[in-house]
Amino acid sequence: MGDLDKMLSDLPLKSEYERPRNIPSYLDRIKQKSKGTVRNINGFLSRFDTYLVLTYKKPNEIVLKEILALDEESQRRAIFDVLQDYVNYLSEKMNHLSAQTISAGYIRASIYGITGYLRFFGFRISRDDVKDGVICPKIIEEERVPLLREQLQSIVNNTIGLRRIMYFVMSSSALRISEVLQLRKRDFVLDEYDRIVIKVSAKIAKVCVKIVIKTRH
Repeated sequence: MGDLDKMLSDLPLKSEYERPRNIPSYLDRIKQKSKGTVRNINGFLSRFDTYLVLTYKKPNEIVLKEILALDEESQRRAIFDVLQDYVNYLSEKMNHLSAQTISAGYIRASIYGITGYLRFFGFRISRDDVKDGVICPKIIEEERVPLLREQLQSIVNNTIGLRRIMYFVMSSSALRISEVLQLRKRDFVLDEYDRIVIKVSAKIAKVCVKIVIKTRH
């Protein structure tokens, strides 16, 4: 027991197993998510970090550490004030440009993306907390209607090259553009069936599916 007690007493105050709390470390933590999700979160956090530097002249790590050092009630008020100010900043920037360069959907997704990083950093904050504590701009739902065959044909006829091929694949397979852009040669089955088949992995479409894209001639 004496040797064990000595080993415990010699342990450093900061464990060697503790990860650094910063954006690169968080992105490494979530790297098993889809590449698109990680890319989006990286964009959200980079923009948030830039905002904090412009506003407080400090990177996000310093700002967040200073907030965490506050008592629990002050800490909670401060972090929600920072998030609300960031939402207002993005919204005002959109209005100033007189164009929807930053949509309400992007702002909401940004805040929820940042929330995951805040939890990783040490804040006890949930999506429900953000929903109650941060006022985001309202997302205006637009009525969506399907393209008519003639409209689709007009779009395809006015494109060339790889974009034309991409539109053909999307229109005949119902794949999203993000999914089509991630397809590789190995995903196409050309010889096993009467029709050409695309095998879409779960990493791309969240579920593994097979899609027929056209009849062979």
